[in-house]
Amino acid sequence: MPNPPLNDATGWCITGATLPVGEFMLRPWIILSLALITGCTTFPDLDGTVPPEAENAPFPMLQPVDPILENTLPDVGVLAAQSDAALARVAGLQARAARLRARPVIDRPTRARLLQAISSASR
Repeated sequence: MPNPPLNDATGWCITGATLPVGEFMLRPWIILSLALITGCTTFPDLDGTVPPEAENAPFPMLQPVDPILENTLPDVGVLAAQSDAALARVAGLQARAARLRARPVIDRPTRARLLQAISSASR
């Protein structure tokens, strides 16, 4: 079987679909190379890096979340301005959607031509 024609932009053309040969073949080699490089590294010696006072230290005290969250709540005026802007944007997008729904996507001559092509192909 002869080789399929070469598609300059993406590689070989295979049964109507384009297959980017360069990218397709390069990806496994990159993954394999990274796996081999990381497998050959030496693991750092971590024994004795934690001081004895840290190993024997008590667990930290847990703090309630409510006092922390009280300081992070945004200002109500900022929330109101943001919600007003969001509501205005929603209203604008809904109006735009209504305008787009009101007009046809395909004009009448094109629609007639497409329907004629479909009916002649189904015979």
